[in-house]
Amino acid sequence: MPPLSNDRLRSRTVVTALYGVTLGIFYLGATRSYHEIDSWTPIRLAMLVLFAPLLVKYAFQLVCVPFYTVKEAYARRRRDAGTPRVTVIVPAWNEEVGILRTVESILESDYPDIQLIVANDGSSDGTDALMRQRLCAFAADPLPGRMLTYLPLENGGKARALNRALRHATGDIIVTIDADSIAAPDAIAKIASAAGRLVTPPAMRKAMPAPGCMPFSISPPTRGMAA
Repeated sequence: MPPLSNDRLRSRTVVTALYGVTLGIFYLGATRSYHEIDSWTPIRLAMLVLFAPLLVKYAFQLVCVPFYTVKEAYARRRRDAGTPRVTVIVPAWNEEVGILRTVESILESDYPDIQLIVANDGSSDGTDALMRQRLCAFAADPLPGRMLTYLPLENGGKARALNRALRHATGDIIVTIDADSIAAPDAIAKIASAAGRLVTPPAMRKAMPAPGCMPFSISPPTRGMAA
């Protein structure tokens, strides 16, 4: 199962806080005694009429949220059983400013099976150092359902970097993303869903070994077209 993205973590934090506030309100209402003011009775009735539908809707949502989470997890497991692998290729040239944000956005995707290939097209800035650091961190703490491949190449242009990266691709669907872009958590899943009907299901494929099939790998720079 892919790791929780920052958006999902914030969402779960908010839901947990709402449960705490709700339980606190019910606790105060059940344990505290209040002095009624007769002149406020019409105001209380008016507020009850106005806010009762919202309170009912809010209570219904709080009760249903756990069941919805279970339903989504079950549907995700069924979907993942026949999920094709997606290879995401990120060509980079002097992208030290945003390369890590791009990499993290892809690794934090909702999609369960992703191979990420970063093809460094001979960058002269700190792109190579940043990617090697990220690769070491990934090797020490790999993420489930993720493969990270880094290709430090000699400068030869974006097209050549993409062609070199394609040789290391192991996915059924190939996606390319610029190194200065950030992928939404569900972007790859939507692309795979649209392309899925054109892809042979994994259960019907033969396992074919390919370069870069380790959870993490790094290929040295080479000259010409040799792999």
